[in-house]
Amino acid sequence: MAKKKPAEPEIDDLKTAVLAESLRIIRSEGVGALSIRRVARNLGFSHAAPYRHFPTQQHIFAALTERGFELFSGALKANLPPLYQTEQLENRLREMCHNYFRFVFENPDYYQYIFGPPRFDHHQFPELQQKGTGSFEILTEQIAAMVHAGAIAQGDVVALSMFVFSTMHGASSLMLNGVTEHLVADPERRELLTKFIEQKIIAALKQH
Repeated sequence: MAKKKPAEPEIDDLKTAVLAESLRIIRSEGVGALSIRRVARNLGFSHAAPYRHFPTQQHIFAALTERGFELFSGALKANLPPLYQTEQLENRLREMCHNYFRFVFENPDYYQYIFGPPRFDHHQFPELQQKGTGSFEILTEQIAAMVHAGAIAQGDVVALSMFVFSTMHGASSLMLNGVTEHLVADPERRELLTKFIEQKIIAALKQH
């Protein structure tokens, strides 16, 4: 009796499944453990199926980066009031910081991947440059609006945005992988710490 051929998934399902499994392998075993054939085998797809959309590993790495930044940017903007509501600007920044931390802990694999070492030739995928800067531009627009409205001290918008972003990223990295990881295992404790960081960021911007 002939061996049954693995079923071919729908295009969107295939892409989603390949990226999820690739990310799982990278995070658990390292980049060197990834191969397109292994991903297909783990998912029960034919070996040829992933190659229709990901000709090389570079394409998988690029797609993971694109998807990660899309999720991250979407998370940053979730449930924010419009920028023109100037009386809400401080609360808007606080909510954006909260969204940042929520993404970190709900999507740790994607967060560490997109802000980890580059795994593909950026010159081969120049369109991804905008994906990476898009999330930062969400923050610079926020900071620019606050400076213009006098909600925080005057200063260089890019420098102030870099301060906020680097503070959030540094704290997130420590809480995921560093010596403080055990301190945020309890969700309530983690919530207190992240709110403290958010408050200190806003206080620092006002005092600049």
